[in-house]
Amino acid sequence: MERAEITRTVAEHIVFNVNSSPDDVAAGIGVAPSVLREHFPDDRSLRRAVCTFGISEVQQRIRAARLEEGPADAALQRLVEATWDRASLRAFMYGENQLHGDPELDTGFAAIEAATVDLFERGRQEGVFRSDVPAAWMSESFWALLAVTAWCVTDSFIEAQDGPPSIAALLLDGITARN
Repeated sequence: MERAEITRTVAEHIVFNVNSSPDDVAAGIGVAPSVLREHFPDDRSLRRAVCTFGISEVQQRIRAARLEEGPADAALQRLVEATWDRASLRAFMYGENQLHGDPELDTGFAAIEAATVDLFERGRQEGVFRSDVPAAWMSESFWALLAVTAWCVTDSFIEAQDGPPSIAALLLDGITARN
């Protein structure tokens, strides 16, 4: 198995089995532990690879959402839709606190955050989003809401198709400027 393929497969497994050891992951994806260790010698390297993969995936979704186009609230709707299929991966990344402080990962997380902070700041300037709530807080709230909604789907509290409209409705209702 190529590293990119095994990383994607590991990511798809581990986001729903966050406490899995490397041996558990290997069993879960149907490879021998030795095969997994060829690519990821320890748990930290495995989790780091999943986070690196996740950052890349989320950044691709952000680009696909075309955040700079149209009104900020429409761009936010596109962002919700574009990132929804990676919500569980984003939730996993939130939980990997032991990886914070890794310069490469922190750079990736900062780029994700910068893109969404810029969107919310633009929305504030357009008068679409509330001016009394910091753009950085709106951004963190968006990502947290995306992650929590993914957990709600995993725990069968809501249906997957209800995730994006629920996120958009709750977030937009809370940050929309009031006259």
